[in-house]
Amino acid sequence: NYAPALLAMAERSTRGDYPQARGYLARYSRTGPTTPGALLLAARIERKLGNPNEAKALEASLRQQFPDAPEIMQL
Repeated sequence: NYAPALLAMAERSTRGDYPQARGYLARYSRTGPTTPGALLLAARIERKLGNPNEAKALEASLRQQFPDAPEIMQL
C-alpha cells in the first residue's frame, strides 16, 4: 500500500509545487483512507492554488466527518 508515501510526498510538495502536491493527494485519495490530516492538507493546497470554494468544501468535510479532530483548530 503506497498511501502513506503518497501523503508524505504531497506534504513535501507543499514546499513550493502545489500542483504536484494536488496530484499526489489525488492519488492518495484513491487508495488511502480519508483522514483529518489529509482533508486539512487538501484544503491548504486548494487555497494556495486559488480555489477558495474547494478549500471551504474540504474544510466543511473535515468538520462534518471529524468534529473532534485536533486539525480543526488549524483551520
